[in-house]
Amino acid sequence: MRLVQGYTQSVLVPQLGSLGLTKPQRKIVVEDVTQRLESLLSHWGDVPFRRTVLAIGTEEASFWEPGSADIDIRSLVVVAVRNSLVTDLNATHVYTKALRTPREFLPDHQMPWITGEAINYFQAANLDTIQAHAKPDIFGFLPHRFPNAWHVLSVLGNSSAPRERTRRRAREGPRGGSILHGRASYPRGLP
Repeated sequence: MRLVQGYTQSVLVPQLGSLGLTKPQRKIVVEDVTQRLESLLSHWGDVPFRRTVLAIGTEEASFWEPGSADIDIRSLVVVAVRNSLVTDLNATHVYTKALRTPREFLPDHQMPWITGEAINYFQAANLDTIQAHAKPDIFGFLPHRFPNAWHVLSVLGNSSAPRERTRRRAREGPRGGSILHGRASYPRGLP
């Protein structure tokens, strides 16, 4: 899929290189992100399916910049990029052996750079026109393998109430504060 390849080659690979990952390490992360993006984007036109999968990333997505980007785009980035092996680069205890190193590749303060660039890239694309068939389709089997969990996520993801709370939270920030450049500012007296 050209859209995904464009993102990985023009945005993600250079970012991973600047973080100090070797070529084999970059390949591992890019393959994981590619699988996730292609699978999710292959279902993008199926709005109930899309909202069900994105439900797991919507709350976190409400805090990522740029806040003006559609919540579905920000959730796509959380589910397919942030929750990928990119997380291992930011973890104290790395799950993937090939990504283990004495130092942390991706400090917390650089995660907004990874997510922000991905959000900007996918916000500029018209995802509604994507025609894709993912192999393997890592999200496509979920409704059949986990029908009860899928049903609950589907009810949550396709309800308007959580989406409205998330939109309001994105505008107001935590506890009524505001989000400015990825950091929360709280009203006086709150932590």
